[in-house]
Amino acid sequence: MYLKSNELVIRHATISDVQTLCNWWADGEVMAHAGFPNGVYTDSEKLKDSIRNQTDGAARRIIIEIDNKSVGEMNY
Repeated sequence: MYLKSNELVIRHATISDVQTLCNWWADGEVMAHAGFPNGVYTDSEKLKDSIRNQTDGAARRIIIEIDNKSVGEMNY
C-alpha cells in the first residue's frame, strides 16, 4: 500500500521503520493512550521478522508520514 495526498503518505511499514517503531512503543508518553504508560518493550529482531512476513491477506503495519517524516503507525 502506498497512498499519497499532498504532504501526507500512508504506506506499509518496512524494515527501515523498525527502530522508529521500537522507540515509539518504548516511550510511555506515546503509549499511554493505549494503556501502556511505561511503554512496551519490543524485540527489534522479532519485529523485523514480523514485517518481513506480512502478506496482503493478513494484518499489516502501516506508517503515516507528513512532509517525509514518520509521525504515526496503525494496523489493519
